[in-house]
Order: sequence, then C-alpha cells, then structure tokens
Amino acid sequence: FPIGPVSFTHSTGSNPPMVATQAVAFETDGLSPVLIRISNSDLPSPAVRPILNGFDVGRFATQSEITRVDLFDSSKGFTPTQQGFVAVDLLDANNGSNVDLAVARLSITSSGVGGPATDGRDRGPLDPGAPWSDLVQDLVFGLGENLDLTFEGLAPGSYVFTGVFHDANVDHGTAELWASEDGGTTFSVGPVPYTHSTGPAPVNVGFGSIVFEANGVDPVVVRMANPDLPMPAVRPILNGFAIRLPEPSLGLG
Repeated sequence: FPIGPVSFTHSTGSNPPMVATQAVAFETDGLSPVLIRISNSDLPSPAVRPILNGFDVGRFATQSEITRVDLFDSSKGFTPTQQGFVAVDLLDANNGSNVDLAVARLSITSSGVGGPATDGRDRGPLDPGAPWSDLVQDLVFGLGENLDLTFEGLAPGSYVFTGVFHDANVDHGTAELWASEDGGTTFSVGPVPYTHSTGPAPVNVGFGSIVFEANGVDPVVVRMANPDLPMPAVRPILNGFAIRLPEPSLGLG
C-alpha cells in the first residue's frame, strides 16, 4: 500500500454538526484493480472497528463538473501549472481583489492572530515522479492563523471543496477545514481535520475535503485554520483546490 496513511477522524452522535469525510487520491492504469483500505490497526478490537457509511469515487483530474485551481504567487516567480488545472495568481485574488472562475468569483484573504496579509512561496521542483509535482511546487499562505477563500455567485446546491496541502520545506502538521454558508458571519460547517504532507518526494500529498451548501445568495467562505500551531513558522497553506459542482450523488469527495 504505497499511498497513505491518510488520517481521518470519525464523527459520532445522533445529531452531529458535521459528518466526517476524507478524500484520498490514487492513480489507475485502467487494468489493475485498486484496493482502498480503511484501517483501525491501533485501536482496541473488537469494540472499535473500521467503519464506512458510504463513499463517492470521482476522476479528480478529468471530470468536467469539477473546477480545479493551481495557486501561485507571481511575485515569487512563475512555475508550471498542473495539467488539467487553471492557474490563479495570488496577486489577482487577495485582499479585496477577486478572480472569475467557471463556478464563482474567488477572493483569498487571511484572518485571526498574525494579520490579514497573504503571501506565497516557490519551493522548486520536486523529485521526479512525485505526485502532483507541478501543483505542490508552490503554495500560498496567510500571515494570520486562518486562510479564507470566499466564493461569490455559487449556484444553489451542495458542493465538495478538496484542498491540497503540501510544503516541501516545512511540516505544518494537522489543521482544520471550516465553511461558512452565510458569507463569513458564522462557520457552522466543521471542523474537518486534515494533515499536511512535507518533503521533496512525498508518497502521497496532503488532502482535505469539506461539504457545504450554497443558497445562491450569500457567499461561501472556506477556511483553513491552524489555531493550535506555532506562529510564525507554521501557517495555514494551500497549493490548490478542486470544487465540485452540484450533482445528484452522495457528494462525499
């Protein structure tokens, strides 16, 4: 099993504010079967078992109903764009500016302790064969404890946001995804924990997904939060993301 581990947290209770979801990316050659394993090897059995309520499988890099964005900061240079992704310059999307995507208008800001500014880094090429190498070569981050992506003009429906979180130089540990469905007034969806990947030759890059509803009127804000991690060395970072349009499916990833 060369891909993983990808850590995730279960939800529980009769009325959970957010049902736990987790995404994992893999490659297929069209011939060999793919096996996905959910493992609780460190937990006590038989009381605790690996469980699954349902799943959704999507072709992350080719489905026409997915908008894919590769973020970069042109002030740090121009880097290759991941095939199948749209390049978005942080300087065009930050602090009051916005970018028109196929699905919505995007703006990127920072909030919380540390201030509102945003920045980016180009870490240089990864080792040959590293997954998503063009996508994760560069990253954007907030100087505050939160990195906020605001989507304006989303059509009504359920969406899945999947972020990519990798830094070749710094281990950013575990963080949380939140979503506000009322333009940033309240963040009622989340937290959904996710883990960053690090190093020049990752076996699997860090992913995290969150499901939210758009009402067609209010902007939706997706937040990456690192409130428990040391500042300023560790920041909320993002290499890029995919956002899936509403569709009649489980909508889990």
